[in-house]
Amino acid sequence: LWRDGGTDTASAAKAGALPETLGIFLYESTKKGITEAPEKTWAGYVEAGGPAGLVIIGLGFAGVILAFLRVLGILRARGGAFLPRKIAGLLETGKWGDAFAMVANETNPTERVLSMVLQAGQSETANLDDTAAEAILAETPAIERYGSAILIVAAVAPLLGLLGTVTGMIGTFDLITEFGTGDPRMLSGGISEALVTTQM
Repeated sequence: LWRDGGTDTASAAKAGALPETLGIFLYESTKKGITEAPEKTWAGYVEAGGPAGLVIIGLGFAGVILAFLRVLGILRARGGAFLPRKIAGLLETGKWGDAFAMVANETNPTERVLSMVLQAGQSETANLDDTAAEAILAETPAIERYGSAILIVAAVAPLLGLLGTVTGMIGTFDLITEFGTGDPRMLSGGISEALVTTQM
């Protein structure tokens, strides 16, 4: 008799009052009991991945946070995308004061670059290309922040998955060497670690 209500069904059968359907389970062997597989949970999934799985999940969270911060930085930096065209129109009509007023706040990289170019534009000896390149170079690190860390996470995580696969298979073969292949349940831990870390 299997699962819920087994005792009640057994008592009813003993009393001679059998229900229309019986919840029964056929065992493959009369010598070995069958243990019901535990319900899968996130904690069990992480535990099955072993140490490499924990590191992969930690790197995954770090990567998501870094990517979010990078997106915020880019969104903050992209303000003023239409400023160059507006300022060019003002300069063509000779309205330098209005052009300076548009970039006076310097709240984003575009305004800061244009402000430096406008200041250099009033000097006859200034090379505007060099000034613009220098200003852009000064703004680049802030825009590209966290990019290197994200690339490192993206490169390391697959290698950790491979490491977990290898360590899981080594553990499995160690058990096979010691106990043989008589009980597949003994091998399932190492195989699970190998496959879960690959999936992660």
